[in-house]
Amino acid sequence: MTGIPVPIKSLPGIKRDGTELEGQNYVDGQWVRFQRGLPRKIGGYQNISPELPDVARSIHLQTKNRQDYIHLGSPGKMTRVLFPIDSQSSTMVDRTPVDVVRDRNNYWSMDVMFDPASNKNLILALLTNGCPCSTDTPGKYYYGDLYGTEPLTLVPTVTASSGILALPPFMIAYGSDGFIQWSNLNAPTDFIPVAPSDAAGEARITAQKILKALPLRGGGGYTPAMLIWSVDSLLRGMYTGGTTQWEWDTLSGQISVLSPTSIIENDGIFYWAAGNRFLMFNGVVREIPNQLNVNWFFDNVNYGTRCFAVKNPRWGEIWWCYPVGDESECTRAVIYNYREELWYDTELPNGGRGAGVHDVGTGSIMMCSNVADEGGAYDLWLHEVGVDEVDEDRTRAVRSYFETSDIFLGDTEKPSDSGVSIDLLEPDFVQSGDMTVYVKTRANARAPFVVQESAVFEESPEDTYNQVVPLKTTGRQMRLRFESNVIGGDYQMGQVMAHLSPSIAKVL
Repeated sequence: MTGIPVPIKSLPGIKRDGTELEGQNYVDGQWVRFQRGLPRKIGGYQNISPELPDVARSIHLQTKNRQDYIHLGSPGKMTRVLFPIDSQSSTMVDRTPVDVVRDRNNYWSMDVMFDPASNKNLILALLTNGCPCSTDTPGKYYYGDLYGTEPLTLVPTVTASSGILALPPFMIAYGSDGFIQWSNLNAPTDFIPVAPSDAAGEARITAQKILKALPLRGGGGYTPAMLIWSVDSLLRGMYTGGTTQWEWDTLSGQISVLSPTSIIENDGIFYWAAGNRFLMFNGVVREIPNQLNVNWFFDNVNYGTRCFAVKNPRWGEIWWCYPVGDESECTRAVIYNYREELWYDTELPNGGRGAGVHDVGTGSIMMCSNVADEGGAYDLWLHEVGVDEVDEDRTRAVRSYFETSDIFLGDTEKPSDSGVSIDLLEPDFVQSGDMTVYVKTRANARAPFVVQESAVFEESPEDTYNQVVPLKTTGRQMRLRFESNVIGGDYQMGQVMAHLSPSIAKVL
């Protein structure tokens, strides 16, 4: 005789903060997201350019005629990868300027703007020696035909130390001590004022260093406008014309930025990791509520290195990839699901990722590896493709799992001191490939969980007996971990039922 059928359904999101018993959210997970409040596996990834010469720290992607033109900025190289979306293969050319010397602290800021003089889209790039947070040394500004293959050309009149922004009809550069400069109209390589317009210019708009600028919808029709993040404030710049040309105002003087590459825009809302919390701007600056992993993230992130953000609109997610502890490379990601207002996290594959970008052509995201392969090369991965890791002629399973909160009979707010027995499990999954369930127990809140039993349940069981999973475990505190780790494996959880009964005696 089996016990009482009880739905196994924790609250969505993965809780890392506080004690393990204080909440009802899922307590652990790897390569898992939540949709409609239920766990499902994150998609697979495919290696589309396996011979990158260096680790990429920044990516710019432009789509034209079903082809992605991908520029990758690394410590010693500027590499362009051409990726025809329909062929799932790529070609690579070296576009590194002739005067670039490799330095592990080199960082590229890139953007694209149309140049009427040449009738071409130009790729513009500012190379600085150090992350924008950590250097005041003037950078070097380069340009080239976006769709070309030749090395980029130096523009000696731009010496900003942080980054650049295409804000048509202007090109913007910014850096130390609140410095910002803008080009002549529709002239992204010309920052020298020319009569009669004398449109190019510069200003000091704050006392602190400017770290990042992004386009903002202006309040006056097509007026160019931008948001500007300095070390301690968020500012707005709007083009007014006339003798003043620009107006600058401070939106908040009490912010911080963990890393300029942690700032990202999605659907007109700006998200970023600050020094000790997550913030957003949608007309006003406000904190993003996070009751699940905010302490866990800021207690473990390596503040001395760079984290980066990438958006994944298909799933309503913002990923912040970051280094843990004393690591120098991004090995984990904390994920905010703005569609469901949830937080969860995951370890990044293949040792980590160095940079990422949303690909409008495929609707997926691209990320670069930050660990060299056996031949010393790096890889460019297209994520959310299938369910496996596809690396040239090799296919590997992508391990994905999630772990429930503690399972109780009766009132979860006042759990019984007696143990609980699980006799039978009725899986309810949209499932590809076999999955495994692990039953974990412990005697009290300070004891470690131990796997007591595991069982495999098939994708399409042929007989009635295998449609359910017989189990026989008793424990005072119990959890279930569901895992997929086979080639072709995928799942979406539904309403899983466990047959539970109180144990005869207390389990101490």
